Amino acid sequence: MDLKATSAFTLSKELDMPKETVYRALRLLLSKGLIVKARPIKLSGNRSITIYALNGYTPDDIKNAYTRDQRLRTPGYRLMERVVQTLMDDFPTTHNTSESEIHVYLAEVDAVLKQESTGFRWWELKDEARYTYIQTLKAVYPNKKLVIHAGGTPRI
Repeated sequence: MDLKATSAFTLSKELDMPKETVYRALRLLLSKGLIVKARPIKLSGNRSITIYALNGYTPDDIKNAYTRDQRLRTPGYRLMERVVQTLMDDFPTTHNTSESEIHVYLAEVDAVLKQESTGFRWWELKDEARYTYIQTLKAVYPNKKLVIHAGGTPRI
């Protein structure tokens, strides 16, 4: 993770660590002067989020930390991450790739989303899931051309 500021919740989720462990580590880093507590961000009611930051943080760092925290607290966003992770885990065995191209079947994204989306109306998240997956592939394979197939048979 390349973060200059973050919340304990974000660290807990991103690192898959118990919140108690994260808070213990943050207290140690605070006591050593390696990080600082930024001003808490007030939410509705009496709730607030404390952002922890490296010395020399900027207002944009705090804004980005807050945005990431809120996304991770949104069930639809967490579902999107699970869908993309499932697709990426299966990627080497399910895709027709060449030296220069990757074939992406949107029906495959839809099938994984439908499978993972217990309790959600999967079709409402379909466009965002497709977009997130394609953006992830572009980031992981920047030198390959993506060939997008709107239909097709899911390969999972």
